[in-house]
Amino acid sequence: MVRKTKGKPAKSSENATGKKSAKPVKKTKVQSKPAINGRFPIVGIASTECDITERTREVAALRRFAAVVRDSNDAVTIQDFKGNITAWNHGAELMYGYTEEEALRKNINLLTTPQKVEEQTEFTRRLIAGETITSFETQRVTKDGGILDVWMTVTKLVDESGKSIGIASTERDITERKKLENSIKECSENLQIMVDKKTIELDIAHDKLLKQERLAVLGQMAASVSHELRNPLTVINSVSYYLKTKFPDMDEKTFKMLDLLEKEVDRSDRIIGNMLNFSRQKPNILEDINLNTHVTEYFSSSENIAGDITLKLKLSDNLPLIQADAEKLRQILDNLVSNACDAMSEGGGTLTVTTGINDNFVNLSVKDIGHGMSPEIQARIFEPLFSTRTTGFGLGLPIVKTLVEDHGGEITVNSKEGQGTEFTLTFPMDAEEKKEESDTRGSD
Repeated sequence: MVRKTKGKPAKSSENATGKKSAKPVKKTKVQSKPAINGRFPIVGIASTECDITERTREVAALRRFAAVVRDSNDAVTIQDFKGNITAWNHGAELMYGYTEEEALRKNINLLTTPQKVEEQTEFTRRLIAGETITSFETQRVTKDGGILDVWMTVTKLVDESGKSIGIASTERDITERKKLENSIKECSENLQIMVDKKTIELDIAHDKLLKQERLAVLGQMAASVSHELRNPLTVINSVSYYLKTKFPDMDEKTFKMLDLLEKEVDRSDRIIGNMLNFSRQKPNILEDINLNTHVTEYFSSSENIAGDITLKLKLSDNLPLIQADAEKLRQILDNLVSNACDAMSEGGGTLTVTTGINDNFVNLSVKDIGHGMSPEIQARIFEPLFSTRTTGFGLGLPIVKTLVEDHGGEITVNSKEGQGTEFTLTFPMDAEEKKEESDTRGSD
């Protein structure tokens, strides 16, 4: 297109063309220059026109995108490969506390915690090498020295020729989310601990309930059969006594057989008694008792030690009194001494009974040098109806444990296979004795 001109210089301009109808407006760029006809002066203007509609849209879109990045609450930064910051948006100002003017004079390592310097170096190396890095969690340092947990996305920037020119990073503050996650995790772990604890308690309660049900059945059975069993046992015992009295000159073998018969009757009667005592506990009839005196009187009868057993008493001097039921203490000794003698029945041995004081408790221990017990058996010896012997019902030690605990005491066991077993009982000393003991220590 040639237009006449009065010698004015050429100009370029943009025009919007199109009718006022529904048709879209087209953006064009016009470049004008003087038109010269050979040797003659300028005769007009030569113009070229090109459609820049699409380019204009792209520029507008880039401007909108730049505004979004500039005003984003996420920190967006650009840095060269040496870490020098070249761009810093409003979100970065809010997160890290540095203004854009301050940040553009600094290196990105200013935001890097000492533990993450190597990480920064490594992902820079990988980006330069052309690797793609997925978003990851890291930490940054704020201007006031605070540590932020951030979710970071890093991208390599290239120019129009494809040359790498820097790194763009987008960083989102997830500190509060991490705190919430940690809090939830801690609550979850605590809840799991509580659930595990309650599960154990329920398992224990369930086992206890099953034992109680079994013991209830045992109690009913014991109550119903004890009378039926004890009557014939009494008759058998009476007949043995009658025969010994009626025929004092009987031969030695027959006399020994009658002795054996009486011992078995006594053992059977003790088993029945254990069943009854375990199924229906009697209230304690408490009195002041000196364990030394009680132990000495108990062993004054040779009937309480069977076989080739040697008794060794190690009784502490000035033993304080305890409040206890004398009959139940005897029952405790019956079971512990009987078990100790059975453990040494094959080759005999020494039964050691010891008393002593430990803080506000009086101790009583019964020790044998028998075959001992494995840890697995020790873990179950106080379970009702558990027994490693072919005779009895496995109620002796559970009864001992129950009786000791009814006195406010405790029973422990120490045993090794092939080295024997020691049961230690602790009883709280009498209140008056405890006071006197305390006064004595104070005066010392």
